Amino acid sequence: MAKTILNGEVDLSHAYRTFERLQQESGDIEGIYWYKVACFVKESEEAQARALAAKTSVETQKPVDGSK
Repeated sequence: MAKTILNGEVDLSHAYRTFERLQQESGDIEGIYWYKVACFVKESEEAQARALAAKTSVETQKPVDGSK
């Protein structure tokens, strides 16, 4: 499976949709497993977005003492 990279970020949406589909197609126990995997991927995607926002915030801050 190829990774889609946008602006240095890995697009996890395809993986998330795949795990959601597997959850819906599976039985109870296997479905719970795929649900947990899908949740993990979604949390990873959200963490990636927060990290990028923090990086952007730090990069755009001006030094207080005027240095740099």
